[in-house]
Amino acid sequence: MKDKNYTSITLSEKLYKRGFVFDYDFVWRRGKPVPTENQHPPFTEYEWNLVEDDGVVGFNGKSFPAYDILNDLCVKYPKELFGETFFHRPEMVLSYLQQNQKEKAEKYIIENLVTRR
Repeated sequence: MKDKNYTSITLSEKLYKRGFVFDYDFVWRRGKPVPTENQHPPFTEYEWNLVEDDGVVGFNGKSFPAYDILNDLCVKYPKELFGETFFHRPEMVLSYLQQNQKEKAEKYIIENLVTRR
């Protein structure tokens, strides 16, 4: 499993907080606190690890589902993410990924998500 194929912690958290939860096999699990420049305890940044889901995930800010960007988001769930007019959206994501621009692909996904109530 390669991290580059899966959603980043940033996108995973945004999808979860916007109500997009699908089948998943991996999760981002929060690890140890990480000090940043000029920061003293308590630290607010954490190390995140992409791990296989063990069925004991509590999404209380310590774990978020991770999705394979192509297989899950673009093939299995494009209609749920982008709405009825999703036709070219997966192609754009694929185009960014083929150019090794994962951040642009994730930004495009976030900007084009349908609104969930």
